[in-house]
Amino acid sequence: MGASIVPPKRPSHRRRTTSYHYKTRFIKHNSGPDFEQAQVKIGNTTHYGSIEIHLDSKDWHQHNNEKDISYNPVILHICNTYSKPAYRQDGTLIPTLVIGKHID
Repeated sequence: MGASIVPPKRPSHRRRTTSYHYKTRFIKHNSGPDFEQAQVKIGNTTHYGSIEIHLDSKDWHQHNNEKDISYNPVILHICNTYSKPAYRQDGTLIPTLVIGKHID
């Protein structure tokens, strides 16, 4: 896909090459995550849950998503630019896919 992902920081001495594949069933038209029942395959692992999209990663906090339990199922945060990590209500980090450099 060519987009960059900001994974949780982990000590690593080797570079990972990862591919991403997405499927989603529902686009939301009310409150809660933008897409529900999504499948995201990262490497050999498939994750099931919701996807949230923002212009900048800090919008996650400006919208108070980290305080809203309806955003706990989010498995991927997609944004145009990255300035701040996104966390669920329980404090776990959500992977963020930054796509800004790849959009005209």
